[in-house]
Amino acid sequence: MSTCTCSDFQAGAIGVKIALELVDCDNAPIPLADAATTQIVFRLGTATAITKTAIVEAPDTAGVIYYVTVSNDFATPGAWKAQGVVTFNNGNSYRSREVSFKVLKNL
Repeated sequence: MSTCTCSDFQAGAIGVKIALELVDCDNAPIPLADAATTQIVFRLGTATAITKTAIVEAPDTAGVIYYVTVSNDFATPGAWKAQGVVTFNNGNSYRSREVSFKVLKNL
């Protein structure tokens, strides 16, 4: 099961933690100690995907990666989707389930 620790947030919000869990076919967390790359791919509707480097959350055996928003992230309101992508040195890669969240417009 994928987890997104964020809920809906305002456009331009800084410091929002977006976390995703990667699990195997038995729903067990994928250990990430040997991950070569960790990324979260974001998409608003049919727009071009935006890829951000993710951080492995401790403990690395929990299979959770996250990204914390910075200035100029998610300036466009709407229904966004996110998916985690982890690649290992041996070439294997895993994707989290896709999660959805809303970026709310400001007055």
